[in-house]
Amino acid sequence: MSSSTAQSALISNPEPHSTHLTAVHHLITIKLTRENYLLWKAQVVPYLCGQHLFKFVDGSYPIPQPIIAASSAGASTTLVNLEFTQWQLQDQIMLSALISSLSEKVIAHVVKCTTSRDLWATLERMFTAQSQARLMQIHYQLSTLKKGTTSIADFFHTFTSLADTLAAINQPLLEFQLVSFLLAGLGPEYDSFVTSVQQRTEPITVDYLYGHLLNHEIRLEQSQAPVSLETANANFVSRGTSSRSGRGRNSPTDARPICQVCNRASHVVLHCYHHFDNSYYSERSAAMQAYFSTQQAPIDPNWYTDTGATNHLTSDLANLNVHFEEYLGSDQIRVGNGKGLSVAHIGTTILSTPHSSFLLKNVLHVPKITKNLISVQKFTRDTDTFMEFHPSYFLVKDRPTKKLLHKGPSKHGLYAFTTSSTSTSTLALIGERASIDRWHSRLGHPAFKVMSRILSKFSLPVVRNNNGHMSCPTCLSSKSKQLAFSPSPTRVNNPLELIYTDMWGPSPITSTNGFKYYVSFLDAYSRYL
Repeated sequence: MSSSTAQSALISNPEPHSTHLTAVHHLITIKLTRENYLLWKAQVVPYLCGQHLFKFVDGSYPIPQPIIAASSAGASTTLVNLEFTQWQLQDQIMLSALISSLSEKVIAHVVKCTTSRDLWATLERMFTAQSQARLMQIHYQLSTLKKGTTSIADFFHTFTSLADTLAAINQPLLEFQLVSFLLAGLGPEYDSFVTSVQQRTEPITVDYLYGHLLNHEIRLEQSQAPVSLETANANFVSRGTSSRSGRGRNSPTDARPICQVCNRASHVVLHCYHHFDNSYYSERSAAMQAYFSTQQAPIDPNWYTDTGATNHLTSDLANLNVHFEEYLGSDQIRVGNGKGLSVAHIGTTILSTPHSSFLLKNVLHVPKITKNLISVQKFTRDTDTFMEFHPSYFLVKDRPTKKLLHKGPSKHGLYAFTTSSTSTSTLALIGERASIDRWHSRLGHPAFKVMSRILSKFSLPVVRNNNGHMSCPTCLSSKSKQLAFSPSPTRVNNPLELIYTDMWGPSPITSTNGFKYYVSFLDAYSRYL
């Protein structure tokens, strides 16, 4: 009876049923390597359990006998076990799916495995000892992970990858541990941010920190970006413009430059005798009557170095003597007592010392701060210098040449840049309305677009002309592309037959490449410079 039942079952089910793993490539996206066994296992185990197939690999489902004995009419026979056939079909499908999730280097170690159980056991023997070491390694990586020069997004991605690996293998860290590791990996530029987080009493999550870290990073990038200064450009010319008239001829025009100091023709500021005479006033400037309104100077005009400050700070808007603009952000400056101070403006200033001048960029105007502070880190980076602090004084030296640029005293335990003894009072000039051309000369011959913005922004008294344009002979001669030489009777008929040479120097201002002398060569025949 049992034999007939088994035969009928075999005949009625010629194709054993199996669970097809057609979507395994879409669900198991990580291929197993020598380093990611824990992550790979965290993907595979839930998938197999969800398909009720994990019993095939953990040893809880014994392998059925391939052949079973049966008796028929008193005679014993052997039959193929249908249960084994079904198990073999399912096992080979699983074996193929697992192999497809391995990398090439790992497949080389399991080519002899014939069942999914053999493959699973082989992988466990290979990686179990490494798993414990890997767990310790992840903890060590989290504790030593540093942001460095990477962005917050990249740093946070690396951090969460390590944390998620621990969570995937049922070894998750507590939220406050993750926050501690994350804050410990930030650089010194985030010290103020870390301090504000540590002062919080309510719990905080890593995801909440990430959003605020991105905002702080943007704020740092804005403070470190170069400031666009719309300064007026003074144009210099040494001679009148010239016009070509045949080969080798030059004829000067009638347009002569006007000096901006003494208001006389035929020379410019660079060659004026009164260029460096601060007590000189021309007749035209002396005719202008001015009334002075003074503003009370700040209590302490000195600038104090601060190694803990992330930005330069000042309480006096007048200190932003190069450029400033209104600060539109909502960030606050956190001081030692935990109080937040609002930022009103951001700008640039020149810090003058007896022997050197330093350009301070992105200085924050904080009206309620009590001292003018210099961030040592920003100062040394922007000026390419380094500082030495001694018990009674401090030194500022040029980093490439080690040249001493400034020596300052230590007062009451603080290292300060002492300001000049000259008055810092603000002067307000009130006079008659001037033409656009007059303001153009007063402000250093800026472009018309820049002039319009200056007149509008500062509400300067100006007499508008009808056409809205300026006519400045100095600018026209300064922007001439032809060199000016005196007329010469010499005639040239071939290129390079006669070369004009013009050397100028030393320049009072060193170029960005360190040059003070300039020389030009002009071919008299082709006028090629």
